[in-house]
Amino acid sequence: MNRTAQLICIWCGPAFMILLGVGAVNIGGLLPPWAGPDQDAAYVAQVFWDHANRIRLGAVIMAGGMGLVAPWGAAMAVQTRRREGRYPVLTYAQLTCAAAGTAMILVTCMFWGLAVFRPHGVSPDIVQFCHDAGWFFFLCTWCPFAVWCTAIGLATLLDKTDTPVYPRWAGYLSIWAALLVIPGGMIMFFRTGPLAYNGILGLYIPVGSFSVWVITMTVLTIKNIKGGSYDEDLDLAAATATKSAHIKHAGRHGRSSQSTRADRKSAQSSG
Repeated sequence: MNRTAQLICIWCGPAFMILLGVGAVNIGGLLPPWAGPDQDAAYVAQVFWDHANRIRLGAVIMAGGMGLVAPWGAAMAVQTRRREGRYPVLTYAQLTCAAAGTAMILVTCMFWGLAVFRPHGVSPDIVQFCHDAGWFFFLCTWCPFAVWCTAIGLATLLDKTDTPVYPRWAGYLSIWAALLVIPGGMIMFFRTGPLAYNGILGLYIPVGSFSVWVITMTVLTIKNIKGGSYDEDLDLAAATATKSAHIKHAGRHGRSSQSTRADRKSAQSSG
């Protein structure tokens, strides 16, 4: 059951990528953006109103895809948890960032859906605001994703065992992925150029690098799960726990015996 559950969760990664592509690119036409940050509100509103149904459906499909990020992240966290010992702080960091990132990107879908909720019934400025807000939540929320990648990278690079969960190059790839999503946070300073939300540094490099990371980590994790290595770790953990329990029991028994002997000596001395 554990193996099957892990495989289901890790396959949520490719499913998320497919749904994101279908919703944002094929149907919604949201990626690349319908309108750039340098275009006026009237143009942005007209584009959204002309493609209202496409954008609605695309936003719904995107939201469904983003909901799969959390179980995918949990499947990877389970892998690194096996090497962290009693205080799995990097595992908790992964789970927290996966949850935070999922929530933030879901807000993106809500803003784009809100932009076409009342076609021609609101001011073009409101439509433009929703359009901009969607991209800000999509790209400016780089921090949890960068921390997430970094946590996996550190967990991989700090694993000094003979059979690491992930190869060391995957740790370096995770660190690079963390660095390459950071330019997305610069879109608030630029309306044109490579750092705008339709630019190569502001949009395409962060999205592209994260996509490569998702695919790579999915393949490596599937290999781990199918290899059955987690069974060995569970057996080792169980054996360690059993040994610790025996040691504690022996210690308590020893202390009890010493206490009994001491009581006998005390009684004899009193007699």
